[in-house]
Amino acid sequence: MMKLCLSILPHSSEELLTLLVREECRQADLIEIRCDGMSVTQWRESNISALRSMVGCPLIITVRAHDEGGVHDLSVQERIEIYQLWMIAGCEWIDVELAHHASILPSLPLSDTTKLLLSYHSSSADMYRLQTMLKGMIEEQPDAVKLICTAHDIQDGIKIIPLIHLCQVHGIPYIIHAMGEHGKPSRFLGAIHGNAWTYCALEQGNTTATGQITLGEARAIYGLHLLERSIHSTQQRPHLFGLLAYPTSHSKGIYVHNALMRKHNVYGMYINFTAPNADTFLNTWQPYLHGLSVSIPHKECVIEHVGFADSV
Repeated sequence: MMKLCLSILPHSSEELLTLLVREECRQADLIEIRCDGMSVTQWRESNISALRSMVGCPLIITVRAHDEGGVHDLSVQERIEIYQLWMIAGCEWIDVELAHHASILPSLPLSDTTKLLLSYHSSSADMYRLQTMLKGMIEEQPDAVKLICTAHDIQDGIKIIPLIHLCQVHGIPYIIHAMGEHGKPSRFLGAIHGNAWTYCALEQGNTTATGQITLGEARAIYGLHLLERSIHSTQQRPHLFGLLAYPTSHSKGIYVHNALMRKHNVYGMYINFTAPNADTFLNTWQPYLHGLSVSIPHKECVIEHVGFADSV
């Protein structure tokens, strides 16, 4: 089944304690703790072993550098110490950025119980750069890779497909998608095409990255936890349906169609595609779609893309 990772960014051990007892933490398949929201002194004073014992699923520990979007401006040594504290407590994954792995990993002896997620976040969606960086990440032989680009329009989300294929060729687990509101559809596309897990927020307004859906939305609206991951092309992938419109915020279609699809055993999900240009959208996304509802302002221009139109 598709795995859902709840991503949280606490600013104190008291806040983390409050978060870990919430129902969403029991529903998640993994939990990512962004540790850069607290200082190293706060972590030293925390009972990390007790906090770890509260979590019944694998933990991903991320200590984001300040130049990579981290909250606190932690030194390399401070970041290493935080990783070490959580590794002693038994975390299953550490997420280390490609830009800083050479200075951090030598001080973090990995084992069969603690795995490395090597990550790279790009402010652009330049395909050559993304492929170059991904190849470099794969050469480091981590346990999994995470590559996130920033989508400047909805077409950028499609660029994850060749990157996913590259990981599949090398047989390495991956999480690849675009971030930002334009990148939101790529989170679903990546899940359908075999992402190891999908990052989710606790609630809107409390996300750790733009474009995240909440864990509640992933389960109750889209039913991601009910769908199988598809790594190989021979496996049946969940079908992707959606609404093509501009804007889409007014629509209730995701609530209606996803519920009906589950009721009638239609294997897939229905999402919103907020695209200002229907031609550009269909020219890039059409091969990955199984059906679309079309609303304003695209109802007329979309006709030339359909194979058959009735007289209604």
